[in-house]
Amino acid sequence: MTDIELDARFFDPADEIEAEMMALPCTCAADFAAKAIVDTVRGGVFSDWETGSLWVEARALTGP
Repeated sequence: MTDIELDARFFDPADEIEAEMMALPCTCAADFAAKAIVDTVRGGVFSDWETGSLWVEARALTGP
């Protein structure tokens, strides 16, 4: 399988699902946990504390 085929079959759809999921607001702790898992997908580390969408939402949920 070529890189182009792999992107088309797995990574592109996964990226779309990730974007849709991260755009949804958290309504409970499980939602935030799911977003934390998505934020570290493919062995990545958490997004930037100051600008990462996960952390921006976390601060909005917990207040100043």
